[in-house]
Amino acid sequence: MKKIRLLHNEEQQELGLICLSGELMEAVAFTACSMEVGDVVTCHIDERYYECRLIRVTGEHLFFFVPSTQFIEEDTACLPSKIKSQMSGTLISKDTIIAAEVVDLSSQGIGFISSRHELQIAQTYFILLEFNANSLFFQIIIMNRNDETGRYGALIDYIEPAERKKFNQLIFQALLTP
Repeated sequence: MKKIRLLHNEEQQELGLICLSGELMEAVAFTACSMEVGDVVTCHIDERYYECRLIRVTGEHLFFFVPSTQFIEEDTACLPSKIKSQMSGTLISKDTIIAAEVVDLSSQGIGFISSRHELQIAQTYFILLEFNANSLFFQIIIMNRNDETGRYGALIDYIEPAERKKFNQLIFQALLTP
């Protein structure tokens, strides 16, 4: 796990970076921290500094908003973090439309349940998600399936930049929903 440093109220703290993708960063605190939701901190990662706002604390996991003006060239994803979700989706392939229920999200992909068992591992599909009068459309590749629960895990194979921004907003919304 990559180590990062935070500066908050003139105190430094070392954290473990879980994920930095787009406007979302998740880190784990190794020791108790005095930060509160809403605090702005300076984060030092790979010789670069970012001003971040703490948006959620769940146990030792800290979630930060990194303004889009500070984006890095490439995402730094150490371990994908799943965020629970409940929304309907539609999988689309060449000649098939399949209903799915999205049960978790991460910056790298989604988890969903489908009653259709013919979905193939390593197969690409387009998915349409609808939420709060918005819709998202991107391509996924199915990576695994749990035969007991019917849950599929899929990575985002391709997503347009505007859709990525909406996807990150969806993750923020899911993070902030208790």
